[in-house]
Amino acid sequence: MHGRWCCLPLAFAFYLRKATLALRCVRIRARALTFESKFTQAVRLIRSLAGVFPRAPILVVTDSWFGNNGLLKPLRRALGSRAHLLARLRVNAVLHDLPVAAPGRAGRPRKYGERLGSVKAMQTALRATAGTYSLNLYGRVRDVVAAEQMVMLKTLRCRVRVVWVYRRTQWIALVTTDLTLTVAQIIEIYGARWKIEIDQTWCLHKSLRQGRRRDRRSRRGDAAPSGGGRCAGHAGARSRRRRPESTIGGDRPARRGGPAARLYAAS
Repeated sequence: MHGRWCCLPLAFAFYLRKATLALRCVRIRARALTFESKFTQAVRLIRSLAGVFPRAPILVVTDSWFGNNGLLKPLRRALGSRAHLLARLRVNAVLHDLPVAAPGRAGRPRKYGERLGSVKAMQTALRATAGTYSLNLYGRVRDVVAAEQMVMLKTLRCRVRVVWVYRRTQWIALVTTDLTLTVAQIIEIYGARWKIEIDQTWCLHKSLRQGRRRDRRSRRGDAAPSGGGRCAGHAGARSRRRRPESTIGGDRPARRGGPAARLYAAS
């Protein structure tokens, strides 16, 4: 929207432990819930959204935990070849070269080529061939150094494109099954997913700041509750620490820099 990424929550599901559901204590409309793994829940939600867009390609952007065949295989069984995956790659994942056809050789053709090494070992060798890309990341145009290579990955059992993104002494590896995506698109799309998590953290800090403002107003004005002008934030902090109320000069609340205030700020 207006050249920027946005997140629209369209579907969600609560994940409940199998031991909890075995007690049959969680019910919806008088019916006990059955256990579903995280992969099963993800496929069900994505399939419901893909039904609204029957002709659009589906690109699922995940972290390294979901970036394997446990999600891709049932997803393609439900949606076909239009389902693709873009995820962060584990540093100890082993990459293989593309298979080379050997005419006249008996038996089935090879699915994987020669072993190239781990993701961590290959990032050192490919850093010399990395290029610079100007991308729109986190609200402004940035120069990103990245390298790519087409390989075979046994965790996905197909041909994938791996992109190594370098930043000073740090690096990450991204993998996608959609071979039509460019290096710039892969980095920008995954950066949009990370921006969602940054916004969630920003909202959390914003709510804490608003709570501290209400705390200061309650101590200054007439909005202080009865019982010595104690604020809710300090009372909650003291109850978590299981310590008696700390006051200065009778009914005056504890100072802002005291232990309770520091604990409230950290929480």
